[in-house]
Amino acid sequence: MEEELLEIIPVGFVRVALDGQILYANPMACQILSLEKDELTGAFYQNKSFGQIGLDGQAMDPAELPLAVALQQQKTARDVVHGITDPVSHEVRWLSVSASPQTENGQLVGAAATFTDITDRIKKDQIYRQIIENSTDMICLHRANGIYEYVNPAVERILGYHPSDLVGTDPYAIFHPADARRIRELSHTPVETGELERGIRYRIRKKDGTYTWLQTTSHPIVDPSGQVTGIQTISRDVSLDVEREQGVMQARLLAEKANQAKSEFIAGMSHDVRTPIHGVLGLAELLMEKEADPERAQMLAMMQSSAKSLLNVIDDLLDLNRLEAGQIQLKYSWLTVHELAQALRSLYMQAASAKGLRFSITESGHCEGFLLGDLARIQQIVGNIVSNAIHFTESGSVHVAIVCSELDGLHRSIRIDVEDTGPGMETGEQKRIFDQFEHVNLQDSGHHGLGLTVAQLLLKEMGGELRLQSEPGKGSRFSVHLELEYSDSVQSDAGDARGQMDRACQIPLRILIAEDAPENRELMRRFLAHTAWKIDFAEDGMKALEMGRTARYDAILLDISMPELNGFQVARELIQGNAAAGRPNPPLIALTAFATEEDHRKSIQAGFDLHITKPFSRNKLLHALTTLLFRRGHLKI
Repeated sequence: MEEELLEIIPVGFVRVALDGQILYANPMACQILSLEKDELTGAFYQNKSFGQIGLDGQAMDPAELPLAVALQQQKTARDVVHGITDPVSHEVRWLSVSASPQTENGQLVGAAATFTDITDRIKKDQIYRQIIENSTDMICLHRANGIYEYVNPAVERILGYHPSDLVGTDPYAIFHPADARRIRELSHTPVETGELERGIRYRIRKKDGTYTWLQTTSHPIVDPSGQVTGIQTISRDVSLDVEREQGVMQARLLAEKANQAKSEFIAGMSHDVRTPIHGVLGLAELLMEKEADPERAQMLAMMQSSAKSLLNVIDDLLDLNRLEAGQIQLKYSWLTVHELAQALRSLYMQAASAKGLRFSITESGHCEGFLLGDLARIQQIVGNIVSNAIHFTESGSVHVAIVCSELDGLHRSIRIDVEDTGPGMETGEQKRIFDQFEHVNLQDSGHHGLGLTVAQLLLKEMGGELRLQSEPGKGSRFSVHLELEYSDSVQSDAGDARGQMDRACQIPLRILIAEDAPENRELMRRFLAHTAWKIDFAEDGMKALEMGRTARYDAILLDISMPELNGFQVARELIQGNAAAGRPNPPLIALTAFATEEDHRKSIQAGFDLHITKPFSRNKLLHALTTLLFRRGHLKI
């Protein structure tokens, strides 16, 4: 039965005597060895005609042959790989051989061996080995404890070591000390979980003592029982990548630092310019109220217009800076098309008339009802375009057409066309005018080239679009496109705001104003002279703190930039003192030429109830102050 089984198994089998003579060979053994049965039976396995060689291509030591181990050492040899020379083709055939001793009554009588042809597998392995040996990546085999077991020749090009320098050593010995612990912890992943670990970056010491960056992928080697017996790693030099990334990161940090410096410079410049403009506009407003001479009134109006133009430059710079930094926050509220038209009419009618231009605004389509949008920003967008149109048009007209279309029951499409009879533009000029600081007419110094850039960026924030049609000698048409939420009615609680403010000005209140600039103190005194309020002034922060502690005020207005103590410090001291004494805080209002949204947030976080940006008009100051006093319950009418 055993002989019959051996005759049909797909594995070569031979039985040998104590002297190594082959006593039996099954058909598969003959097929694998390319010998007839009578040629194989009676031969000796040690016969050099078999041409037995090891994986290194050298002739094997006869004592290392599996049957020799079984006969001479009486041990079982398992899966020993060696080659034999095919007697017909003279090609090497690779075998995987296992052999064990055979005994009878406890006495060794011979040995038996089984073997399979693994030539195809070995050839593939040799191809893989050639690939590994010639790879530009560093490929290593590690024991489970990390020790190098094999290193391909690429290590010499990457690190300068010969493979034999590393085999048997611990790789952590040449890792950068700052990376070794981290990599040791990460290397536990493939050993403990049997999972691939990709793209670990670390520094490693080269043979010349310098360090380079490697990126390594680790793959566990698992035996049939699922036990991780080793780790295969593939590493490549990523020093140039790291250098480039660090360069990009450094450049980004420098750019961010420069951008921050630019933002701080613009904010500081805005503050320094707004402070004197506040005085100019405020005093011009007061003078115009009393000026009866038309010529002088016109001169004052021109003064106001010039100051406002300078203020617009500062505002555009601030807006551009905030838009580029992604810091603009839109403030949505219900508005009407008529409100927008009225605001544009009041702002630009006089400027157009002064140049002898016809200025008109029309509304058409479904413009009734209410739209949800940022009225101030929409007004700014259209205003920048209208201002440019008036500036560059020498004769003729500037016309604003507001066209509303119904999209659905909840939305309206708004198109605002600003058309002028100005000089028009060539195609190349039309592309350039949306670039920052660009002028179509380089001789023109009246405009700074920011208005259209700001308008376009604001529209992008709103999900809108700005289009241009222009023809040299015939004029230009800018079209603002927006889609806004619509409602046919909204609840309003505005009431008679003007009447409420006028009545509030006749109620006796005590107000403290802290302002270090004498001209601004005088301006505030004149702004509030017609009220029934008692106004106390402090010229610095220390004086303001002393007065705020010793007297009861209905409201305290603090300039933020003051000597001794700034407005934030005064507010903090007053709030803490009132809290300790169990007294309520009076309304606190920050007066400042710092105008960014971050400045507003800082004021509110510091405990102020309101933040008013310079320059401001008398009406703006009174409206803000009385509204706050009503809200806080200090005024009741």
